[in-house]
Amino acid sequence: MNWITFAWRNLWRNPRRTILTMLTVGVTAFAAAVALGYILATFNAVREGTILGSVGHLQVLHRGYLDKIGERPLQYGLTADEGARAQRAIASLHDLRSVARQIDFEGLVSNGDLSYGFVGDGIEPNKQAPDYFDYHTVVAGRYLDPATAGTEIVVGAELARKLAIKPGDVISLMVSTASGGINATDAQVVGIISTGVKDLDDRIVQTSFGSAQKLLRTDKASRIVVLLNHTSSTEAAAASLRGALPDLDVRTWDQIASLYHQLVSLYRNEFSVLGTILAVTILLSMANSIVMSVMERQREISTLRALGISTGIVKFMFVNESVFTSAIGAAVGACLGALVMGAVNYAHVRLPPPPGRVKPVLLEFALSVHASAGIGIAFIVLGVLAAAFATRRLLKRNILEGFSA
Repeated sequence: MNWITFAWRNLWRNPRRTILTMLTVGVTAFAAAVALGYILATFNAVREGTILGSVGHLQVLHRGYLDKIGERPLQYGLTADEGARAQRAIASLHDLRSVARQIDFEGLVSNGDLSYGFVGDGIEPNKQAPDYFDYHTVVAGRYLDPATAGTEIVVGAELARKLAIKPGDVISLMVSTASGGINATDAQVVGIISTGVKDLDDRIVQTSFGSAQKLLRTDKASRIVVLLNHTSSTEAAAASLRGALPDLDVRTWDQIASLYHQLVSLYRNEFSVLGTILAVTILLSMANSIVMSVMERQREISTLRALGISTGIVKFMFVNESVFTSAIGAAVGACLGALVMGAVNYAHVRLPPPPGRVKPVLLEFALSVHASAGIGIAFIVLGVLAAAFATRRLLKRNILEGFSA
């Protein structure tokens, strides 16, 4: 006898209960698929935003720059010789997209009446990838032009509002130099930018790399940022650079971006709780359905056992019924979830800015075949466990008791 076919036919002896159980499984699978799709999309967005917005895939630094506190700015910065050697090594990478030097500095910015502390970035605007400007949006004026003589700056939107400045205004910058002295200069505001993060827009000031070096009176750089075409190439590129530059510090984006790991840890814990709740729901629903089926079919079960069919075969039949129910329900729920997530992605729905940000957030879901397959397999395993749990005692009853039930 084909017990799998027998189990399929038995499944539809009570179609109402079967369909209701499948619906329960389907709704749970839908919730799991949507939640997992949102979490995966969030991971991708934070990772790519971190890489493209500032960190890059790789950074080459002087040893100690990230780990030690210098007595003066750029004490542990890259020297001109180190920077030149690093750029030659970086140029040999196969998946290279862009290379740019950066200088970190801080000081005071003043409009003559008010002064505020700022965090400065000296960058090479002509060497930034186009995606960089998605995270540094010009809201007024223009961006930096490295060919322009004099010191040009762009400032964060919140800082510009506090200082009541606009493109075309001239303000003063005062910083500590690399030698420990003080230097000040007048700079022309050519643009107002927004990073989407309010705390950063409160303090950010950007200027060209050459202007920052002149302001700090140094030929050093804080880091060289390397952007690759594919994130998957990061580890291979890092290994290549570490071999070519053993005296320098080569860091990958995930070694620098602590926020990403904190977010991943938070979401994993949240999804673990949600997954546990969904798993218990499936186990109880499937177990209840199987227990009811076993109770209703006591005479059938006793007849099969009286004919010499082993208890293991009878249990295998119920396990197959549970597998069919959970597989069909999970498939329908996962497919429906994929359709809904695809529709939301196509509609480009935007959510209000979260706390600490000023830009709306695009609601996105990651459509992953592996994630859908994982959900299906998990639900089938839960169905098998539910069947094993529900039948562990009921099938041990005396055969004669089954005939009298």
